Amino acid sequence: MKELLFIVDMVNGFVKEGSMHDAKIMDVVEVIQKECEAHEDRLFIADTHEEEAMEFRSFPPHCIKGTSESEIIDELKPYVKEVLEKNSTNTFHVLNKAILKDYDSFKIVGCCSDICVMQLALSLKTYLNQMNMTHPVRVVEKGIATYDAPHHPAKQYHQIALQLMEQAGIMIE
Repeated sequence: MKELLFIVDMVNGFVKEGSMHDAKIMDVVEVIQKECEAHEDRLFIADTHEEEAMEFRSFPPHCIKGTSESEIIDELKPYVKEVLEKNSTNTFHVLNKAILKDYDSFKIVGCCSDICVMQLALSLKTYLNQMNMTHPVRVVEKGIATYDAPHHPAKQYHQIALQLMEQAGIMIE
């Protein structure tokens, strides 16, 4: 079975520095490293915005293109083969759908579990449903995390995201 691993937004701007970072996201790095070692085919996703990105109407400015915030964290750089940059919370909009036919299943790790991870997982699953493809979409529970902030309790949002993904037919492992 040929599986593609998506590593979502494990960039400095969510893990180590900047307005949207949460150092606790580092807790999932070891799991992500193990997944990278187990998967020859992997695609890193990097939140990368222009200075006037529309997303900044909903979230504080973060991961500006050309800054260290938009770079993959050092701990995962040895595993990088390809980086797909995105200017929104949903990777699926910039994903070349043609590559999906090359795989039998998909696995997702990274951050943020309730935003970018969940949006990719749900979009991928609904696309596969639309195309009548039975390819499993799996999310590694210990390989995803989200940030803690006022009005965004990480533990609560993480659990809600897991429940929503599972309800949509995404396998949580």
